Amino acid sequence: MRLVENSPFGVYLINFEFKLIQVSAGAQKVFEKVRPLLGRDFHEVLRQVWPAPFAEEAIAHFHHTLDTGQAYRSVDTTWPRRDIDAVETYDWQIERVVLPDESHGVVCYFYDLTERRLHEERIRLLAEEFNHRTKNILSVVQAISQQTAFHSPRDFVRRFNERLRALAANHDLLIKNDWRGATMTEMVRAQLIPFGDLLGTRISIEGPHLALTTPVAEALGLAIHELATNAAKYGALSDHTGRVDIRWAIDDQLFALEWVETSGPEIIAPPNNMGFGSMILAKMTPTLVRGKGELDYKRTGLRWSLRCALDSFKKL
Repeated sequence: MRLVENSPFGVYLINFEFKLIQVSAGAQKVFEKVRPLLGRDFHEVLRQVWPAPFAEEAIAHFHHTLDTGQAYRSVDTTWPRRDIDAVETYDWQIERVVLPDESHGVVCYFYDLTERRLHEERIRLLAEEFNHRTKNILSVVQAISQQTAFHSPRDFVRRFNERLRALAANHDLLIKNDWRGATMTEMVRAQLIPFGDLLGTRISIEGPHLALTTPVAEALGLAIHELATNAAKYGALSDHTGRVDIRWAIDDQLFALEWVETSGPEIIAPPNNMGFGSMILAKMTPTLVRGKGELDYKRTGLRWSLRCALDSFKKL
């Protein structure tokens, strides 16, 4: 008898009068809200712990085993508890036994599979999320490939690799953060790694703390990469005097981002054709964050602004 009571496994015993007469240490937590426990009518116990459909089904199985001696096993039984706010899963089986007074009783052995079920559910959700992210990434890569080939056929490999590295920088950041997204500052700095020696001198970053969802971080990261690449080739970072100011603000649930280039080469005229970089800034990124983007080719330097509802893009 002491062997059952001290067992860390889920074991309990009912007698021929359908009363609980032993409960192992490992089974105590299942009945922690039932007091008194020992000597309690097992019909009452099951109906207190479990909802009617399962409680009545279990009662019927216990009676059948007690009356006939036929064992019963149930694998992966999942039900919400009545006595606590939880959904639990068990693998349980019952057998008829002979008690010390030579009467019949029923012993129940069970295993709590709740943690395993939750773990498997997390794995399933992660697999679905991974599949979703993979499809999204491949779609972005496909778009980058097609548009780069169309707009920059002569230096396709170089431009394509640059854009893939921008995506990779964002993904490194997101992976480091367990795919919970990134802050605005982290995202901007990740895209400006090649210009790290200019941060704080010719490149300024200013804005409040803002957490970004993964899709938003990816969309804004592409835009910052295109702006930085353009600035290094033709704009404020192509000489030794220009500077770039990156700033964002939140005002009345509106998000505003600006990239402002000054003191660099003068812009004589805006480009005649919209390249892929311009399309990202004017169309792709604003569309992805459900906002509005504007490119302004001022003589003193390129300016790009983005406006969108804060709730809109944080829920993407």
